[in-house]
Formats: sequence, C-alpha cells, structure tokens
Amino acid sequence: MLEFVNILYAELAKLKRSPVVWIILFGAVTPVLLSFFPLMLSALYENVSGNEGFLLFQGSVSFLNLIIGVPLFSLISTYSIVMEYQSGTINQLLTYPATRVNIILAKIMVIFINILITVFLSFAIAIVLGLLTFQESIIFSDLVFFFEICLVTCLMQFALIPVIIAISIRSKNIVVPTGFSIAAVIFAALILSKQLAIFFPWSIPTRILFDLTNYGGYAQINYLIPIAILVLIFYIPLVYCVYYFNKMDVHGSH
Repeated sequence: MLEFVNILYAELAKLKRSPVVWIILFGAVTPVLLSFFPLMLSALYENVSGNEGFLLFQGSVSFLNLIIGVPLFSLISTYSIVMEYQSGTINQLLTYPATRVNIILAKIMVIFINILITVFLSFAIAIVLGLLTFQESIIFSDLVFFFEICLVTCLMQFALIPVIIAISIRSKNIVVPTGFSIAAVIFAALILSKQLAIFFPWSIPTRILFDLTNYGGYAQINYLIPIAILVLIFYIPLVYCVYYFNKMDVHGSH
C-alpha cells in the first residue's frame, strides 16, 4: 500500500511540469461558458424564466459529457502514458523498484483524480457564475442534485479511460488515441437521439445524464444495459492494460 501511495505521489508531482493543469482549466471553464452565454443573452432580450440556475448547471454538465469530456480526458490519459515513451523515461519507469501493476494503477488513479478536479471545478465555476448573475434562481436542492450528477459523470467518464490507455500503450503516440476519441464523440452525437445510443459506450454518459436531468425531452431509458456496458468497457481493457504493461520489457515494447 505504501508503495502505491509513493508512486501515486510521484505521478501527481509530474503534473506540475506538464500542460495538464491548463488542460484541466480549459475543460472546467469551457462547458460553463457554452451554457452561460446563451442563458445570459436570453435573460437580456427575453423574459427571465426563473430557472436559469438549473439550466446553467444542466447545460454545463451536458456540454462536459457530450463535447468536452471525452477528448479532454482522453488527451490527459494519452499524455500521461505516451510522454513516458517520447521523453525516454519509460525504461526508468519499468526498472523502478516497484511492481508494474502498482505503477499502471497509480497512473490510472491520477487520471481519475484529474477527472474529479475537472468536473467539480467546472461545477464550482458554474455556482459562482450562477450566484453572480442568476442568484434568485439558484436553490439548494439544485446544488445537491447536480453535485450528485457530477459524481455520476466522473464515474462514467472514468469508465471510458482504460480503452484509451490500452490504445496509447499499443500505439505509443498521441495521434491515434486522440483521433479515436474525437471519432467516438462525433459518432455519439450522431446517434444520441436513437436507441443505439444506450449501447455505444461514448454516448451512454450523455444519454444517462439527459434522462436524469430531463434534458431535451428524450425518452426514458433502462439503466441496466448501459451501466453493464460501461462496467465491461472499463474492466476488460483495464485487465488488458495491467497484463500488457506487466509483460513489457525494459525497452517499452512487448
């Protein structure tokens, strides 16, 4: 356990010298602004509906899941893996006096921490912006509800990460996993209104979110199938990543 904690601390320390901090900030701010500006224009030129606070939170987390989250978290995941190859530190990592299972799991845990920071920083920004502009429509029950939605968002987005890590380990470059994530987002957006959306892993988080928040009048769904798919898409690539990383030689290849 102490070994894992030490590796985790070392991986977190690497973030201070990386662009990940700026990527997280971009990912936290952008969905809030995409939700805020249309609401602000509507409040200025049309009648105030009284539920702008709810709509701000709903829009922010929707944009985060549908557009920003997948490519952003994929980029963070890819960076944490691929940079070990491109900087030549992969050999040092593989000869580190620690089990390789703990090394790869620590990297995955750091990615989860980054997801938590991004999602809840975005939520905090939405709260501040909402209180400054739509104070009368911000109610405590909405804050509690969307706090829970943020937790669900973190878990669903994290479930998609092992696939990206597996692609990153195999390709050893940023282009392939990043291109894959962008293609997945585009396809997810195209099928979002169709029944197929609950079977495609990269559309499932948004589709579940829309159902939980009654967004856009989408039909209700049975959560069992999409959740089962997310569990499978998490554990199968995770087992592969641990196995493959554990079998790599000191030159970073299988």
